[in-house]
Amino acid sequence: MLDYEALKLRRFYPGVLIWFKGEFHRITDPWRQPFSALKTVFSPIGTLNDKIRISRLRRKTTSGTLDSLFEHPETSTLLAIKEMGFSDGMINRFFKPFFGGIFLDRSLETSSRMLEFTFRMFSTGDTVIPEQGMGQIPKQLASHIPSDAIQTQTTVRTVKPHTVELSC
Repeated sequence: MLDYEALKLRRFYPGVLIWFKGEFHRITDPWRQPFSALKTVFSPIGTLNDKIRISRLRRKTTSGTLDSLFEHPETSTLLAIKEMGFSDGMINRFFKPFFGGIFLDRSLETSSRMLEFTFRMFSTGDTVIPEQGMGQIPKQLASHIPSDAIQTQTTVRTVKPHTVELSC
């Protein structure tokens, strides 16, 4: 549906920069950046046990089929990571800013299944953005639809499998 080549996708480095105690700390995905693994293990972001738990979370989310993730028991993301044993520091310095930003939900009330799905996607694929920004995605999608088929500032009355009824 999307023309990736036309979007000129640019990859992000597989890791994060976290501001803590007056400086940035780079935390990398050690499976994709093995030469940075030791620096990540000894970073002040999270405890050694937190890093072991990240490894377990990666194994859990990358095992089995993608569909099987949505069959796992469901709770909130916050409750799930607490039940996994992550420290408050790891939750507040990594999970809340990173996944809270992705989910637009700093309280992490988002489904734990979405955490697992998103974690799997970050662990197994590249994170990319169009060269001209995220706004290029809806522009490209809209370019394939007749201009009179798109209406904004309109109340939706009902949504059915192949129909959207508007209140005009």
